Amino acid sequence: MRHAGPAGHIEAGATLAQGGPEELAFDHAGNLYGVDCQDSWIFRADAQGRLWIVGGTGDQGFTGNGGTAAQAQFTCPSGVAVDTAGNVYVSDHDNRVRRIDPRGVVHAFAGAGAIPPLDSTGGAFGGDGGPARQARFRAPAGLTVDRHGNLFVADRGNGAVRRIGPDGTITTVARVAEPAGLALDAAGTLYVATPNGVRRVDRHGASTAFARLRHPDALAFDAHGSLFVAQADENVVRRIDRQGTITIVAGTGKAGYSGDGGPAAEAELDRPDALAFDAKGNLYIGDHDNGAIREVDRKGVITTFCDGRHT
Repeated sequence: MRHAGPAGHIEAGATLAQGGPEELAFDHAGNLYGVDCQDSWIFRADAQGRLWIVGGTGDQGFTGNGGTAAQAQFTCPSGVAVDTAGNVYVSDHDNRVRRIDPRGVVHAFAGAGAIPPLDSTGGAFGGDGGPARQARFRAPAGLTVDRHGNLFVADRGNGAVRRIGPDGTITTVARVAEPAGLALDAAGTLYVATPNGVRRVDRHGASTAFARLRHPDALAFDAHGSLFVAQADENVVRRIDRQGTITIVAGTGKAGYSGDGGPAAEAELDRPDALAFDAKGNLYIGDHDNGAIREVDRKGVITTFCDGRHT
């Protein structure tokens, strides 16, 4: 088990080696947030790549609503998103979504928290048209938030993408098989990673195939409208440009940890499963099984932003 020191800073010698980044998101102030399922906590990385715990004690559980998030328990946080007001949203495998406000206080946000068996046939989906806190999820995963304050949740076990409006009402916007990562383009169109590729969801909720890729995990758009796709099973990150051309931008396909200071496409990654862009256009990759966050600059050079094994 690992412990958080004063103000939530990870104590010297502690690492993310047991787990790794599951999802990444920047806030509007340039802070990078991530979740680590295996360690049951939420972290923030500062400009020097140091990690600060903002939620979770390192022990699995569900406690702490209304108190300091760093003293609350989470089960297996798997998704993170930040809105324009600085609220951090976290999806958890206990079938809830929680909100950490800018003061660091954690609140219940969505999900009744019932945990039916994964092989059960009922009771794991519900609540559309009502308060999100009374809704039922099954293994919520990726999150993203739009400029209007709508939070989108990949309700993975239910094969649905759900939207929680600013008034707290939940609806289903699309039915897709095992949704994982989510991303919105500049026009607000939703893209969903599924086991068979990336799907695009129109404003009527109809989904169409956008790119056929094997087991995409995370999605992120750059400022030019290209979609970046992390594939943990392939150990690569791909770019799909606006003309639909697919290229590898990071990873050789071989699992490993190498290449810092050189072209990202010649570097080795180990199960990349999280992506985020900063305001300058640098790409951050959650290099999960290396317990690291790698940075790819606009010239395509890769470096280690945060070495979670030795932080």
